[in-house]
Amino acid sequence: ITEQKQIEKHLKEISEHMNQAQMLSGIGSWKYDILEEKFWGSPEMFNIYGSKLENNDGDYTNLLKLIHPDDQPKVQEAINTYLAGKPYEMECRILLNDGSLKYIIAKGLPTVDQDGQVISILGTIQDITEQKRLQQEIEKIQNRFQILVQESNDVFEIIAPDGTIKYVSEASEKIIGYKPEDRIGKNIYDFYEGVQLDRVKSMVKAAIEYPDKVVHGNILFNNIYLDVHLKNLIHEPVIEGIVVNFRDITNRIKMERTKNGLYLYP
Repeated sequence: ITEQKQIEKHLKEISEHMNQAQMLSGIGSWKYDILEEKFWGSPEMFNIYGSKLENNDGDYTNLLKLIHPDDQPKVQEAINTYLAGKPYEMECRILLNDGSLKYIIAKGLPTVDQDGQVISILGTIQDITEQKRLQQEIEKIQNRFQILVQESNDVFEIIAPDGTIKYVSEASEKIIGYKPEDRIGKNIYDFYEGVQLDRVKSMVKAAIEYPDKVVHGNILFNNIYLDVHLKNLIHEPVIEGIVVNFRDITNRIKMERTKNGLYLYP
């Protein structure tokens, strides 16, 4: 029986390696035998559930009780889909014993017999709690940034190297009289002419040639003096463009001109 023992040893090693791989990846596996109404899960699957149900005699109802009540309809929809012979994927929440939540993605694939009848379902379960937490934190930061941008008296724009406007903040209408949708998709050079057009082109060119520097200058836009800053963030994946930040300094220019005895304006 030496050969048989060696085979059993190899199979045990493979099983242990599989369990270790699942533990490292955070992905558990499961199987439900429809004919025998039996459920099997890997150690990592039960670890994700935070439940010691390895010896539950194939009863999966205890696991279903751990699904958040609001996500129970997803489970029923998944079961109906499996019985119809189709794969299904769902995201849901697990209620742990301490009252905390885990987010998981469950996938299942039905297997059929020669008559096309579904006889079992094979699946995986993955813990995505950390990814979900990071996503929620990113969304919070984005929401804060959006609020700050909306309430700011500064206008933020993102332009492509050729001058095409890709993004405009809400303050644009308040500062220069243009709604974001009036500028997005158009070229920044179309809004200037003469000396001011040359100045804008020169600033954009400098931003492209010197990506480590902030390019600063004053621009006259329809009798509004703007204090403008440009920063090259073309190689930043979330920006992929030149960030233009400007604010209205007309009143300051007026005061300086009045102080210096220059009454002609602009």
